Amino acid sequence: MRTELHASYSAFSRAVHWLTLVLFVGLFLIGWFLDDLPQEMRPPTLQLHKSFGITVLALTVLRLIWRFAAGVPPMPADLPAWQKLAARAAQYALYGLLLAQPLVGWLWSSAATKPINFYFLGQLPWLIGPDKQLSRTLAGLHGTIAWALLVLIAIHAAAALYHHFVRRDRVLLAMVGGGAGR
Repeated sequence: MRTELHASYSAFSRAVHWLTLVLFVGLFLIGWFLDDLPQEMRPPTLQLHKSFGITVLALTVLRLIWRFAAGVPPMPADLPAWQKLAARAAQYALYGLLLAQPLVGWLWSSAATKPINFYFLGQLPWLIGPDKQLSRTLAGLHGTIAWALLVLIAIHAAAALYHHFVRRDRVLLAMVGGGAGR
């Protein structure tokens, strides 16, 4: 495993990072407003929500493979050890939740026998059999993970802004535009 090789994240890493964020915001908004949509709009919107979620799962797997293969920029040398630990812990928590959330959604859909028609191209396989009680449990877990992701993303963004505006280092620039990066 290679880590901390480059001064900034690769174009691939940056693109997947920001695409994942855009998809998450869309997923969260769909989840939040789905019940407010006209009845005829709900099924196709829910299928888009599920398709976006599976896309986040695939992007997160690709991103993790790339991260371990290509490495990441080093953290600032003068950053306190506890902040380095907190940053890595938050990053791995984000990855874990970005993997867990779509898997829980897929399991929920399976337990509820609600198909995932991936971008209206075909149905994904069931991961488990029908189970109404498990479906309710997974629904609650899916909502909890969504809120946990929202909070963690907000903390992650606040930390990036802290680095840019308070510490005035290049941490944020490593993910925004590359260049000299961190």
